[in-house]
Order: sequence, then C-alpha cells, then structure tokens
Amino acid sequence: MASPFSVFRRNQRVLLAIVAITAMVAFVFLDPVMKYVSGRSGRIENPVVVETSYGALTQMQLESLRVSRDMVDRFLRLVCEQATLTQLSRGQLDPRMQNQAANQLYMFWRQFLTERTKEYGSEAAALETLVLAKRAEKMGMVVTDRAINDLIKQITDDAISSEQLQNIIAQLQVDRRRVSVARLFDALRTEMLASKMAQLFFQSIRDVPPAQRFEYFERLNRRVKAEIMPLAVSGFLGQVTAEPTADELRAFFDKYKNQFDDPASSEPGFKEPKRASFQYFKADFAKFKDEVKPQITDAEIAEYYEKNKAQFRAVELPADSEKPSDEAKEDESDTKKSSDEAEPQAIDKPADDKPAQDAAEPTSKPQDAAPQAGATRSRFRLVSAQDNANGAADKPAEQPAADQPAAATNQSQAEPAADATGSEKPAPAADQPPAGDAAAKPEEIKYEPLEKVKDTIRDSIASTKARDRITAIFEELQAAMRHHADERDAESASKTPKPVAPLPIEQLAKDKGVEAKALNLVSSREAATTDLGQVQRAVRRGQFDFRAVPFADFAFSDSFVTYKPETGTDGEGNEFLFWKTEEKAAYVPTLEQAREQVVLAWKTIRARELARKRAEELAGQARAAGKPMSETFANQGELKVIETKPFSWLTVGSVPFDLSGGQPRISEVDGVDRPGQEFMETVFGLTPGQLGVAMNEPENMVYVVRLVEFDRPADELRTDFAAEPPTRYMNVATEQRRDVYLAWLDDLNRAADVHWVRPADSRTARRGGGDMPPDDSDF
Repeated sequence: MASPFSVFRRNQRVLLAIVAITAMVAFVFLDPVMKYVSGRSGRIENPVVVETSYGALTQMQLESLRVSRDMVDRFLRLVCEQATLTQLSRGQLDPRMQNQAANQLYMFWRQFLTERTKEYGSEAAALETLVLAKRAEKMGMVVTDRAINDLIKQITDDAISSEQLQNIIAQLQVDRRRVSVARLFDALRTEMLASKMAQLFFQSIRDVPPAQRFEYFERLNRRVKAEIMPLAVSGFLGQVTAEPTADELRAFFDKYKNQFDDPASSEPGFKEPKRASFQYFKADFAKFKDEVKPQITDAEIAEYYEKNKAQFRAVELPADSEKPSDEAKEDESDTKKSSDEAEPQAIDKPADDKPAQDAAEPTSKPQDAAPQAGATRSRFRLVSAQDNANGAADKPAEQPAADQPAAATNQSQAEPAADATGSEKPAPAADQPPAGDAAAKPEEIKYEPLEKVKDTIRDSIASTKARDRITAIFEELQAAMRHHADERDAESASKTPKPVAPLPIEQLAKDKGVEAKALNLVSSREAATTDLGQVQRAVRRGQFDFRAVPFADFAFSDSFVTYKPETGTDGEGNEFLFWKTEEKAAYVPTLEQAREQVVLAWKTIRARELARKRAEELAGQARAAGKPMSETFANQGELKVIETKPFSWLTVGSVPFDLSGGQPRISEVDGVDRPGQEFMETVFGLTPGQLGVAMNEPENMVYVVRLVEFDRPADELRTDFAAEPPTRYMNVATEQRRDVYLAWLDDLNRAADVHWVRPADSRTARRGGGDMPPDDSDF
C-alpha cells in the first residue's frame, strides 16, 4: 500500500501554491471577516463600571456581587421555611400559622442581614455592601466559619440537621450550576461583615442626652399659633431678566437630566417618566342604588327582616349612661362617700364577731375582676378563651372578700345576709334560679320594630342589587374586551396584519348605562389625580397579611400588560373595568427637546432669591410697625395674611392603625403648602411677637411668619416630659439618625474613592430596602 505522503510528493508544487494563495487571502481578508462576525455575534463587553481604592469593578464583577446577595436571600428563605416545617413536625407551631411564621422569620433575618439604605437588588446596594465589608475588614473584624454556623443555628433555632442544610444548599443555583458551600459561606461572610459594621455605627448614635430628648418631646407636644403671609416664587419670574448662556444651560441640564421631576423637591428633574394610556368603564354605585331602591317591595323588606332578625336586636343602654356627666360625677362621689362611711362600721365590730372574709356572701366573680399577679390581659382573645372566661364567671368565687373588688366587699359588709334564726344564709349559685322558682326564666330578646329599620333594610337590599347589576354588566363588557383583544392578537400573528378597528367603548357604555372614559399617555402622578387613580388593589403579602396598592403603582408596573381587562373599586364603592392600551418607557430627552422646561427651572431658582428678598422687606415693615401683620398690611389687598390654628412641629396623627406606622411626620399648617424642616425650624425658633422668613419644602413659596403664641409654657412641658415614657417620643430621632447614618456612608464612599464610571443600574430592583439597619447588634 502506497504511503499517503507519496501523493503529496507527486503534487507538491501544486499543493504548495494553493497553500501560499490561501495564506495570502487569509492575511488580507480573515481579520476583517472575524471582526465582522464577532460584532454580529454580540461579543461580551466587560467594561469597568465603578472604581474604588479596593480596586476597579467590571460589569461582570459587580453582577457577581449582586448575584451573591440574591443567593444569600434565597438561602435565608429556604432555611426559614425548613425551620418552620421542623417546628410544625414537633408540634411547636399551629399548622394554620405555618406560612405566616415562615414569612415573618425570613423578613426579620433579611432585614437584619441584607437590607440597608439602597434599593434591594440594585448595583448600588451591592457596592454599599462591599464598601461596608471592606471597612470592617480594615478595622480588624473577622467572621469565621464557626460564626457563620452559629448564625445559621440562630436563624433556625438549631432546628435543622446537617443533612437538611446540605439539601438546602444543593437547591441553590447560579447560572444553572450548583453553589458550593465555600461560595455560600463567602457570600454570608460579606453580608455579616457589612451588617455588623452598619449596626455598630448605628449603636454609637443611639444614646441621646436629656436636652436633646426634651427637644424631641417638644416637637410632638408643643403647639403654636402664627400669622403667615405667602408669596409665590412664580410671581417673581418676570423680574429675572438674565438669560442663561449656552454653557450654563448645558451644565444645568446635565446636572438634573437623570432625575424625575418631583413636586415635593426643590431640585428640578428633566427625565420623562413612564407614560401609559387607559380605557375604562365606570359604574356609579350611588346612581345604580338609587335606581333600584324604588323597585324594592314591602314584601322583600319583610322577608329580609325575618331572615336577618338578629341584626336588629334592640340594645337597652343602662339608665346611668343617659345621665349628664356632672350628675354622673356627683353619683360617683356619693357612692364613694357612702362606701367610705361603711368601712368604719365593719372595723368597729366586736372582737368576737367573725372576720369580714367570713361575713361576706359567696358571690359570683365579676367579669372585670383584676387578673392575678403576673397575668397579662390581651385586647384580643380567642373565642374558646372567652367561653372559658365566661364559664369561670358562672362559678362561685373562691377567693376571699379581701381580694374582691371594694364595691362587692362593702356591699356584703353593709348588708349581711341572715335568715330568721340570725345565722348566715348562703347565696344561691349564679347558674341556679332563686329559691321558690321552678325554673329560671330565659331573658326575653327584643328586636327593633320593622317600621323603625325599614329604610335601613331598603338601603341594604338596594346595595346588594346594585352590586349584582354592575357585576353582570361588567361581565358582558369584559367579554367584548376579550374578543377585541383576541382579534388584535390574531392580526398581529398573521403574515399580513391589518389594523383592527378600535373598541367602541362609548357605544358599549351607553348601552349598559355606565360611563366610558380614557386617559391618554399619562404619568403615574397624573393618573393618581383622576377618578381611575383612586382604585386600589389588595395584594397578599402573607397568609394573613394584605396591603392596598394604589392604581398609580400597579398599573404602571412591568407586570401590568396591555389589553388585559381588570376590575377595581374606589373608596366610594364605584366600580371600574379598565385596561392599558399603550405605554411609553421613561427616557432622557435632549436639551433641545426640554429647552423650555430647563430655562424655566433655571429662572425659578433665581426667582427664589428675589421672593425671599421681598419677604425680608415685608418682615422689616411689620417689625417696625410693632403690630400684628393683619393690621400692618390691612390696606394692601395683594398681600394675604392668614392666622393659623394651633399646630405642632411633628405629628403622629390620631387615626387608629395609621398606615404610616405611628412614625412622626411634619404637621399640616393652615395656608402652607408642604411645610418642611426649614419652615418649622424658623417658626419654632421665634418668640411670641417675633417675625421670620421661611420657604416651604419645594421652595416654590416663601412665607413671612409672625409667631402669635405658644399654647403651653415650657415649664409645664418639662413636667410632662419627666413623666412621659421615652418610647412615646423617641421616634422623632429616626429621621435625624438616618441623616447621620447616610452622612457616615458618604464619608465611607469618599474614603474608598468610589467613582461610578456610568450611573448605577437598578435593573433588577423589585423590592424596597430599609432606610436604616436593624436596631440589633447581636448575631
């Protein structure tokens, strides 16, 4: 068999020529072709995103940090779920509370370990964690593997085994690959270092001196009355004669182009928000109810009354409750006096008489008797607990009279029970009829007469019928909307799509007796001011935890798709059927597109200076006059003086179960739009009769302020302060502590030479982080 090289030797000249030509072609054309192919294939770029003194971070490195935090979050959820399952198997947990317990445990440890100031899941949050962890390492902090194991034991209450822990780790995946124990521990180590560093600083600012505490107390409890005179900044725009140069305008635009405009902020924003268009039907609940009311017959009302009679049980109030308050006080005083007079009679008994305990009749224990020492009474009790309590109340009291309430003891002493022979006569048991009665007469139940509740019943029946009618109408309209959406989908999927005629919402609404409306490319803030914007949706956060999400939040989320019918109800009971028909993503306009808005914002900042100068002049005139502003400027019609009602610097509101969680907030002030810290500092820094000038939070109004009076003297407040528990007012310090904490974080970033090459990306942010680290420094 001939060697393969024999073929090459016979044709070597030809083959060498081919190789030479191929090499020349590759030298000339291969490099451009490869560049073209690599460009078309989307070659992965990995630029430097942020620079620090700890080293530069590329896009992939920063993403790895963010993914590691997500991995820790997933691990926390899984171990909390497993710990709850273990407690359930041991009988330590009510099965009905399983999901709620697991979620509460997870949320606590997530806040403790991973939530700080930045929005959770963002690149900024990942970098914040890295800077805190590196600072902790620089200070000599070390987190060993044993410390990590101890943390896991604390999270799970040492309720899961090593095998279960290994199974949980096996469920963790990054890029479809399993996570090693070493990588998980490194991620936990970083989070623990960052969390400990933040908590140590927060602990250092917890102690507050007494003078500062009194200031917090004053902000909640001291109120003032004032005169205010508002001046709108917009009224001074015409006095700004200067025009910005091209360079000034460009620098001004670049500074604020990535910010959204916020009416509550003094800084402008030129970034255009996300916008969307909506079509919707509105059913006026009051209108439908009024339409069906005349159709309700007396027979329907009578039938409803008989079926729901328990709703109309008559309640007879005690006679004492109808007495005027002054008479009630007199009665209470007389009762107390007679009781005080009865006690000496019992004490003056002869020595051979039986003690008061023996003289007291055994009586049933009152329901409001004081609990035993050490017992705690809850505002809410299970039904079974109430039944047991009532059952216990039916039994004769076993405690001596000395432990009974004073009223029962005095009554027994003043009116001892005795039979004809003079011996004591025991009282009958509470659950037995008095002697001589054959059987206990059941309490007669009384009901309100039908005529008295007739209008109430008519209203209730009308509400139900109106709601049913609206539901039936909306079901028919939903069918039409879904049919229209199917037509759109079918056309878009065809090879030659044709435009679909718009849904005739006006005609459909007219046929069904409802309103048809539309919103055209509105922002979430603009939508919130419309009737559709008053709709709220209940979102489940846990097994027993729901929260109301406003329309402006859920309707502008990425999960809210176009042409999908949704329903909702506003606070007045009106019902809505709506869908999103178009959306436009947020974007940064060019300077030319936003020029008019940019120039206006630039001039507004200069108009503020003119408005403040004019306010100072008016304050000087009022000081010189030495009179109230209402008298000083009485003949100047363009100047409006308002006298406020008493207000405090901060308030926690007076609504039970306030959604703000009882956190102090700036009080509302008559005639002042969005008062802020500057306004309150100015007002409460004055003495009665003094004048000052302050701007509101957005700095679009300036106010001349004259303090009229404080409602309470400082000495009286100090007396109350001495008796007030700190928990009632120390929440005032939260905002100040937050500012100090954020300033400290800024110092850490400066020390670490943090510089973002491009703005931090929040693409993955879906959940909000906390403003402050958890107030707990123990792992």
